[in-house]
Amino acid sequence: MKKHTKQIPYFIVSQYNEDISWLIDDDINGTLYARGNVPSNAGRLNVVDAENIGGNQYDIITFIYEHYADLPEIMCFTQAHPFDHCEKSRFFDKINSCNFSSLESYENLPDLWGRRCSREIDGGFLERNTSWYIFDNNENLFVNDITLTCSFCNFDGFMSALFKGYKNLPWIRFCPGSQYVVESYRCTKYSKEFWYRLKNFFPEWKTQNHLFPTESFIMERVLWYIFSGIYEENSLCDLNPVSSDQIYQRHVEKRLARKERNLITRATEFYEKPDRLQLLREKVEEKIRKIS
Repeated sequence: MKKHTKQIPYFIVSQYNEDISWLIDDDINGTLYARGNVPSNAGRLNVVDAENIGGNQYDIITFIYEHYADLPEIMCFTQAHPFDHCEKSRFFDKINSCNFSSLESYENLPDLWGRRCSREIDGGFLERNTSWYIFDNNENLFVNDITLTCSFCNFDGFMSALFKGYKNLPWIRFCPGSQYVVESYRCTKYSKEFWYRLKNFFPEWKTQNHLFPTESFIMERVLWYIFSGIYEENSLCDLNPVSSDQIYQRHVEKRLARKERNLITRATEFYEKPDRLQLLREKVEEKIRKIS
């Protein structure tokens, strides 16, 4: 792969049928991971007919792993339509600076219990470290009959496996959408085996009907710490997914059943004639007993 001249980012673009005319019009050079329909005209972009696995986080890791020995000096990892995460003028300003940047425009979001603007770092996005997305997404996958593969119940567990010396962070700094400008040395700080493990962390089932693997949501929150180079890699880490005999899957199943029971309990208290709903409640209780 041809190296890029300094100060010209090499684009790595993840696409799912989005319009890429802006990349062609700006004569952008790079690699396009095309899911869905492969564009007939991609300008100077090298097109990879990619399987719809793992979202753009998977493309980022795959590119780094496959081109580890010959990475461009400066890379721009972006979605094919990046401007819903990063305002257009800011997007190009950060790209032209050719320094490590997260491509985002969230500094004007109101502070809430679970998120806030990062005043102490760089004005970017911060999220309270509750790992809410792991349980929520696993439940969504479970009710849609997707076998659960993520072996981690929280962000801290993953970070502790991946890095040496990690300690709990009450707030997580990350770039929603996983769009970055990154220098190559930030990637080669870690071994090729490191990237191989991350690539294999993702399940091989294809994303469908807006169902995404839980692993993608974890990696979305980890990439900022990888590219920042804050931690040293743990060469002995194990990111292998659990098999589906599924202690964890059973935990999610029980959690869903309890939510169903609580919903029906509230309904029986609300309605004047709860007899029929009481029957439903008894059926749910029976389901919980069988799971336990």
